[in-house]
Amino acid sequence: MGDKKMETKSQVINYLQSNFLGIGFQELNDLVINNQNCVLCGACTSLCPRLGLNGKEPELLESDPECSTCFRYCSRTYFPEDIIKRELFQSSVKKSYSLGFYQNLVAAKSAENEVLRVAQNGGVVSSLLIHALESGLIDGVILTDKDENWVPKPVIARTSSEILAYAGSKYTVTPTLSIYKDAINKFKLEKLAFVGLPCQINSVRKLQLFSPLSKDYGKFTLIIGLYCYSNYSYDLMSKFVQGELGLPLKNVEKIDISRGKFYVYMKDGSVKVTPIQKTKRFTWQSCQYCKDYSAEIADISVGSVGAVESDWNSVILRTDIGKKLFNKAVEAKKII
Repeated sequence: MGDKKMETKSQVINYLQSNFLGIGFQELNDLVINNQNCVLCGACTSLCPRLGLNGKEPELLESDPECSTCFRYCSRTYFPEDIIKRELFQSSVKKSYSLGFYQNLVAAKSAENEVLRVAQNGGVVSSLLIHALESGLIDGVILTDKDENWVPKPVIARTSSEILAYAGSKYTVTPTLSIYKDAINKFKLEKLAFVGLPCQINSVRKLQLFSPLSKDYGKFTLIIGLYCYSNYSYDLMSKFVQGELGLPLKNVEKIDISRGKFYVYMKDGSVKVTPIQKTKRFTWQSCQYCKDYSAEIADISVGSVGAVESDWNSVILRTDIGKKLFNKAVEAKKII
């Protein structure tokens, strides 16, 4: 389905509500998964109990009723980009070919030492989430954590301490939205934040328009996008970091990518640096199709590229919601 068939927000909502499209998982499999275009966001498995994950892609666990939910909410199927952008960017905004719509570009870092101690770079994302939680904008956030072997896992943070515990980039594909159903059914969260990659945000914006799981819970009120040139399969950690570099994953403190180099920071203080080209063979397969580096439909986009120092962030304030939150966090002296 293309934008020409849908010109209004109400038309898109009607489409998302429809269970009678005559398509189902087979079409998702044929058009997305088998074409190596699945981003493994986890949305389909969260919305449909008949689907599961086999590690690298969704799979059908039982008979398919062809309700089309998995197909409609997939980040790689129809996305009403023009309609979404009209909704998000109604005030005075600038437009850049490379960055998309935005209201302001800033360099920033957290002003809180407890955040900086665990931050990937400048700690802006953690400080924004904590301020959003304390101010009542959100009551929980969906983001990514990892186990001791750097296997990524989706998590829901409901306290400031949990947000800090889950800080830092993981650099491997994670079905972050697979836990969305728990935010609704288990925790009964009404106002959610999402932190994730540009490709995942497509599904989040669809869920923001209409959630098939609940009318009262799971409403996304804040979306923070992370810059992403490309992501990796877990083979990056198991086969490259541990296998080829010989670094035990349990001893890895932090992974970072900067200025064409791949950095592995160890808990003993040592650092292993290799050219980024050596990691390219572990790039996630669907990244080859992605054209969104800076999360153009997020409320706020955050990364390190363009920052003045490695312990700062470059921040793109896009929507009114994002700009207001950032300014309030600055006023509260949580961000400088």
